[in-house]
Amino acid sequence: MRKAKCIILSLMLIAAVLMTSGCQLAREEKEFSQDKLVGISVRLGNGSAMYGSRAGYFDRRQPHEPDGAMVWLKTDYTETGEPMIGPEYDSDWFEPAHLSIHVKDEDEEHYLETTIYLAEAMLPDNPLLQMEHVYQKEDGTLYAIDGGSTYSGHMDGLGLKISQSQTITGPDGKRKQETTTIKLNVKYEQVVLSAEAVEMKGTGEELMRHALTGQKELWVSPGAEWLLIEETLGDGTIRRTAVNGPLDGEYFSIRKANEQGVCIRESYKIRVPGTLSDETKKG
Repeated sequence: MRKAKCIILSLMLIAAVLMTSGCQLAREEKEFSQDKLVGISVRLGNGSAMYGSRAGYFDRRQPHEPDGAMVWLKTDYTETGEPMIGPEYDSDWFEPAHLSIHVKDEDEEHYLETTIYLAEAMLPDNPLLQMEHVYQKEDGTLYAIDGGSTYSGHMDGLGLKISQSQTITGPDGKRKQETTTIKLNVKYEQVVLSAEAVEMKGTGEELMRHALTGQKELWVSPGAEWLLIEETLGDGTIRRTAVNGPLDGEYFSIRKANEQGVCIRESYKIRVPGTLSDETKKG
C-alpha cells in the first residue's frame, strides 16, 4: 500500500512538472511568434461603397494581403551584417516620411511619421479613411489587419497613431524591448487646376512661362534669375511661391489631386543650358 502511494505521488509530481513546463513553453512560443508591426495600409473612399456591399466581403480583422496604399519599415543588411532600416513605399500618396531610431542597451525605439494631403472638394459625400496595420512574418511576408483605425467625416488635422512593443533576442543572445510607432497625419489641400513656372529677372521683368505638367525637368533660359510658381486653385485664387537663384540644379514641387482626391507631389528639377550640369549630361 505504501509502495502504491509512493508511485501515485511520483506520478503527480511528474505531471505537475510537465504542466508547469508546458505553460512556460506556451508563453515563450506566443512571445516569440508575435509578428512585427512594420507599416500601414491606407484605403480611402465612400463609406457606403467600401462597406455597404456584401459582394467580395471578407473579414478584414483577419490577416490578408495589403490592398491599400502602403508605407512600411524595410530592413536591409550591409556586407558586415549590420541592419539598415528605412521607409519603403508602394504608392505616391505619402509625403516623404520622417524616421527616427533610438537605440539603448535594453530597448530600441523606431518612430515613423508621414502625411497625406487630401483635396476636400474632390472627396465623396461620405468619405472614409481606413488605416490598416501591416505586420511582417519571420520569412519576410507582409500582411494587413484592420486594427480599428478608421475615420469618417471631416479629416483635416487628423492624426492616427499605432504602436507595438515586443521582446526580441539579438544575434548575441541578449533580449531587449523593441517599440515601433507609426503615425499618419491627414491634411486638406486646395485643388490645383493648373500651374505655371514663370522665368523672372531680378528687376521683376517676366521672361517666359512654362506649364507644369509633370515633366520632371524644367529647362529655363540662362537669363532667368529666379522663378515664380503660380498655381490656380479651385476657389479661383492664385497661390504664388518663389524659387531663388542660382537656379540650375534646384528643385521645387507642387501637389495635384488624383481621381480619389489624394494630392500627389510633383517634383521638378531646374536645368539651365550652358551650365556645368548641362555639359556633364551631354558628355
